[in-house]
Amino acid sequence: MKTSQAIRTVLNNATETLNVLISGGLIDYSEGAKLEKIIQLKIRQLITFPATIQPLTAEELLSNVPWLENAKNQINFIKSKAKILVFDYGDIICTEGDMPRGIHLLVSGLVKLYGSNPVFGHNKDFYDQEEAKLGGGKIPFTDYRGSGAILGELNCLTKHPMEVTISCETLVQTCFISINDLFEAFDAFLEFPSLEYKIWLTIAIHIAVNTFKESIRYQNWTHNDIYSWLANAYVEDIEINKKFVIYDGTMDDIVLVYGSVEDCILKQVYYAPCIIPQTSYQIQATTNIAKILIVPSVLNKTMKTTANWRLVEKVNAPCLQHAAARRKGGKCHRKMRLVINNMSMQQTSESTRLERFTDGGKDKPSNLLKADLP
Repeated sequence: MKTSQAIRTVLNNATETLNVLISGGLIDYSEGAKLEKIIQLKIRQLITFPATIQPLTAEELLSNVPWLENAKNQINFIKSKAKILVFDYGDIICTEGDMPRGIHLLVSGLVKLYGSNPVFGHNKDFYDQEEAKLGGGKIPFTDYRGSGAILGELNCLTKHPMEVTISCETLVQTCFISINDLFEAFDAFLEFPSLEYKIWLTIAIHIAVNTFKESIRYQNWTHNDIYSWLANAYVEDIEINKKFVIYDGTMDDIVLVYGSVEDCILKQVYYAPCIIPQTSYQIQATTNIAKILIVPSVLNKTMKTTANWRLVEKVNAPCLQHAAARRKGGKCHRKMRLVINNMSMQQTSESTRLERFTDGGKDKPSNLLKADLP
């Protein structure tokens, strides 16, 4: 019953959103009618909704992992290396302080994560001191994960000990990928975006979403608004002895997702996870591994491509109603705008030529130059 009500709520929200997009001109009327027909069909199918839903298999869950999506070769490689493990109620999958042995993808069941509040690669002694000042002692951490969750991916990337203990609350089935097989996959898929980069990007976005929610500036943003804001974000490495320039006009937001960095001018140290203020200009890492998530500026059109990032230039998409009119041979104001822009560019170039010719008013332009001016 709860699942049926949740589906109906999602479909109702989809209908309202579709009407807003149609009225705003972002979706053509004919395309909107087709989408509305699909939504209404799903609402009618909800009447015969089954009492139970068959859970996804391990292969289907692997295909839905964010850092394996639409990558058939990588999915097939992971399938060939993965193993199915079964744990009974009360079994311990891993213990706090143990070295990571691999990644667990939960196929079915429920697990409990508990231990000290996880740190993100920075100085743990400093972190404990700050916690002692706030409330005295370490802050306990408890969380529960269900089917589809991934356990241990961050520790495998950094090769740091596990920070939590994972125990089984029910009969648990996991798809296990050993750390050796994971690094073998990293070496096999180095072409951008590499498998390792995609895992880091997935983790960074997850950390950044929680960080934005705790910021006063983004308190009125919804969960979907934050994910849309981070749609074109990318991850960069910060080196210890090398200065990295930030907020140079190509960045709107920078989130420190792992490690710690120091402001080279203000000498202020920032610890993950946090949003680096826009008053900073240059930073350098104070830990061996430091990762930042950069939200590129939408207004910037001349972003340079780095070795870790290839981002397609983001431009404003035209209204689909006007696009449909152009396909049908109708009139469109885009051509008029292009003509006006060309005329303004021509006037600007002629004005520049006139200023160069006059040289501060000493020489007068010829009649021929006057005739050429629009």
